[in-house]
Amino acid sequence: MNKRKIIAKQDRVKTNIAYKLGLSAASILLGSTFLASSQVVKADTVIPNSQAGQSSVNNSSKKNSLNLSNEQNYSIGRSYNNSQDTTNKTNIIKQNDNKTSDNLATTAKTPQFYDNDKTIAKTKWNNIDISFNPETKELTIFGGTEQQPAIMKNTIDGESKLYPLEFSLSEMGCSSQDVKTIIIQGKIKLEGGAQGLFKGLPYLTKFQGLTNLDTTDVNDMAFMFESMNSVSTLDLSSFDTSNVRWMKNMFSGCRALTRIDLSSFDTSKVELMESMFMESSGIRELDLGNKFKFESSASGRGDGDNINNTLPGKWVNWGKTNHLARGEKIWDSSKDFFTKYQGATDYDTYVRFENLAAPITVQYREQDGQDKHKIEGIEDEKQFGNVNDKLIDQANPQFITSFKEKEIPGYKFDHAEINDQKVELDQVTYSSDPQTITLIYTKVKSDNSHGSGNTNNSYNPVTQTKGSDIKVNYEDENGNQLAPTETLSGYVGDGYVTETKEIQGYTLKVRPLNATGFFSSQPQTVTYIYSKNVATVTPIIRTVYHNSYLYDHNGSRKTGKYYSGTSITTYGKTYIQGREYYDLGNDTFVKVNNISGIKRKLKHNAYIYNKKAKRVSTKVLKKNKKVRVYGKAVKMHNKLYYIIGNNHFVKKANFR
Repeated sequence: MNKRKIIAKQDRVKTNIAYKLGLSAASILLGSTFLASSQVVKADTVIPNSQAGQSSVNNSSKKNSLNLSNEQNYSIGRSYNNSQDTTNKTNIIKQNDNKTSDNLATTAKTPQFYDNDKTIAKTKWNNIDISFNPETKELTIFGGTEQQPAIMKNTIDGESKLYPLEFSLSEMGCSSQDVKTIIIQGKIKLEGGAQGLFKGLPYLTKFQGLTNLDTTDVNDMAFMFESMNSVSTLDLSSFDTSNVRWMKNMFSGCRALTRIDLSSFDTSKVELMESMFMESSGIRELDLGNKFKFESSASGRGDGDNINNTLPGKWVNWGKTNHLARGEKIWDSSKDFFTKYQGATDYDTYVRFENLAAPITVQYREQDGQDKHKIEGIEDEKQFGNVNDKLIDQANPQFITSFKEKEIPGYKFDHAEINDQKVELDQVTYSSDPQTITLIYTKVKSDNSHGSGNTNNSYNPVTQTKGSDIKVNYEDENGNQLAPTETLSGYVGDGYVTETKEIQGYTLKVRPLNATGFFSSQPQTVTYIYSKNVATVTPIIRTVYHNSYLYDHNGSRKTGKYYSGTSITTYGKTYIQGREYYDLGNDTFVKVNNISGIKRKLKHNAYIYNKKAKRVSTKVLKKNKKVRVYGKAVKMHNKLYYIIGNNHFVKKANFR
């Protein structure tokens, strides 16, 4: 074994030891780190082994210790460095510790590259393909289909633990600081412990496709999103946490995080939530479901401070679930909230106010001459904010507390009043004294003066306000467009009706609640969601023989690529713009030619070569023999070759 391989093996041993003991990435003792080579080859070419990336040694030396607390009973296998733990300090890594885990699936690899006007690096993470685009800063995680999701699982000493993403980034020549967007493409089933899975990505701003993660069999989410300093919202409403036992530090250090949707969380088995929101002082909104309880309220022990004692202010329910009126539940402190909240009776969306003002009561009234009448079916409501905040949040008009007058069919908003005096809505501010603001509407009259009741030959048409257009989308479950978007136009107060479409190969899954409604001054979107019909299609596992780009149903290229030798599951064939593709589900397709190939006739006797353009044997393919080739010819040593099998090539010049 040469020196480079020995160093690489030592690195993997040290990394595996540290990960087995649950250490954070910052404390792992590595003797050297592999960096990706800057070499790039063109798309649809094979990379000879001789062009593999070179290694460089990055020496570092740091003592590693893990502080444990008897009160927490947090096992070594699930612990991370925490400066607040001061009891039973235990040095986990010993100088002579040479244990290793042969079962850890993800080890250091030489990265592969392909080039499509930009360089994209690719490697494996928990046996799943991932790629990184340094120009867009996008990291893509490739899963499977609804019927055959990719399985993400590692087994270490009989215990299933998933390998944190940050440990695989260096294999592609990038670091955790480079990633700004994560795209989860295709379904992925997580099995085992997901502790630290996405931790330590300081410049990540956006997740796409979190709904593609199946967390049903996850038992540990400690540190899962720790130190994602730039993400502002996390919608985890698709997560199944019914088997999760640990949520320690799950969102700690997420300083830019303002909203977390935990409405689907079932915390009935959770034993530890210590520091769950620690150092995430920007959190203003929590969406909680009826199966959510904070660990301190569920167990009856603890004072709530251990979840986050740095979130000042009061929490107010917002009435989004309709079983509580807005403002019916007000918790005077985070400690109060975390210890007394009961999911079955208190579930709702909660908003935190650091300096809660007295509420503003909003009334909706119809102006009829000098009289003002309550509009039937429209109830008064309360609005909450901080003292001196504006009723309409100009800085963040999309935030839940930013007020917007209702669009009432058949009525037009005219003006606002406080104590019978006109006011501008955007000038109204909260104070320590309760206020009442009245919104005045006028009824929109229909133009029927020229109908059967018209006794004179004149009429005065009522001026109508043109409403904003309504976009009608038809998408699959992953947000892929299945049919052209339709646009509806009309006047404010007019009704609209949208229709489903018959889309071949798909069945309507979700009919939107706003499929019918009224035009308003605000843009609206109606989205029909379809699921793909795959029951009648027998899935077939095939081997990719030629590096294959991914395409959508329009023939447009998607992010990602399957490399030669990869096994894929296909669901029949289809034609896109006259070309034949295999359907992989989730609006993803690959060209048939790269998988099944076509037969070509030899015009000369031909030798078979490997990736290094060396003859693999003395065997000769005879002239006029038909040979199956895959995809376009690839270039090796300035000559073109057709792929005829795994690591088998024949010169293109030998074919007719």
